[in-house]
Amino acid sequence: MANMTAREQLMLELINRARMDPVAEAERLGVTLAPGQSKPVQVLAGNDMLRTAAYNHSGWMLLNDVFASTQFKGSQSFIAKTALDRMMAYGYKISGQHVYGENISWVGADTVPDFTQAIFAQHATLFADGASRARILRSSFQEVGIGQQAGGFIDGGQPYVASMVTQDFVRSGSKVFITGVIYSDITDNDFYDVGEGVAARRVTAKGAPADIAGPGGGYELQFGATGIATMKVALESVTLKLDVALGSTNVKVDVVNGNEIWTNGSVQSKSAAITELHALGRSPLVLIGSNAAEEITGNSAANHLLGQGGNDMIVGGAGKDRLVGGMGGDTLTGGDGADRFIYSKRGESAAAPDIITDFGNGVDRIDLSDLFTGKLKYRGEGPFAGGHEVSVSAYGAHVLVHVNLDRDLADVMVIVLANVSLSELSKGDFIL
Repeated sequence: MANMTAREQLMLELINRARMDPVAEAERLGVTLAPGQSKPVQVLAGNDMLRTAAYNHSGWMLLNDVFASTQFKGSQSFIAKTALDRMMAYGYKISGQHVYGENISWVGADTVPDFTQAIFAQHATLFADGASRARILRSSFQEVGIGQQAGGFIDGGQPYVASMVTQDFVRSGSKVFITGVIYSDITDNDFYDVGEGVAARRVTAKGAPADIAGPGGGYELQFGATGIATMKVALESVTLKLDVALGSTNVKVDVVNGNEIWTNGSVQSKSAAITELHALGRSPLVLIGSNAAEEITGNSAANHLLGQGGNDMIVGGAGKDRLVGGMGGDTLTGGDGADRFIYSKRGESAAAPDIITDFGNGVDRIDLSDLFTGKLKYRGEGPFAGGHEVSVSAYGAHVLVHVNLDRDLADVMVIVLANVSLSELSKGDFIL
């Protein structure tokens, strides 16, 4: 269990948002990144022992009116001198190669501040500070504990009502995590907010101890080996199931609104109850739907998005994406970048034609090469003259792509290119 409060979970989400896309976070906060900080790094999993160490150190600073990472003997509620010693004092096991770090932050006011807004302000302040940002973005860290305490704090003789935050980072041993948060996006801003977390939901996967979502909705599954992990999330009325590709770095899998998966990893839905798959961050991903209808959305990288069955809506984003609608009548949008729309089975775009909403001739391409062991013949606007041919025709403001794989001169599949002029198309727009 990630036993963090909702505000502490919010800070973890802000940290992981920054780690998945440091460039976007820097632009959001008006910060200039140091050399080498623009590359995405693995997300952090919450840890209860680290959270306890962080929470109690925040309390120690308030109690002693001291803002420092080093505690001193004889002070009130002394735990241990260094951050690492405090982590170990609360049960965290150090093994093999390890690294650790700690950030501390406080904001205060004469009257009681908004402690949720304090989290946003403290994240921004820490990210702006070079040394603190280096710890936030350090690629080797895997786990974190975040502790926020509120209380009186005297600084320079001036009393404040303060939000005191400690972030304890660590990597120890060779474990790897699937981690994330379960929440209902009440504010509809595609991000976690205080009050949206869904607690007490069981998350399981073979090869990892089961976990229960904490007060803020966070969870983590710890693995000792890589491979495909089949995880299940038991919600109130349905259990979601999906496969997650697990390598040497942590993967974030958020469950949103009971039917959406938001992830920075490559996943395949194994549940018709999952109706949306969304890519987080800006690393290339593979997102694969189930045989039901769903919405699949990529990020700004080069993604491979597969709809499988059902009438899917697939949106690629800014990268050079590969979009596969699969069976059913799908709506495909490549977005910016040179995208490839791939058809490999004759049943695709058959009974219900696919619609490609933003085909860019000379940039995007339609890949039909797997439909036939030989090479398909491009007929242009001409009629079919035999088997294994491709032709195009005008359909109002759109273009129809006709594919014939038999010698009966009939369409096996039809693909609609929305708002494309027939005169703009050429053989070069196809991979035959």
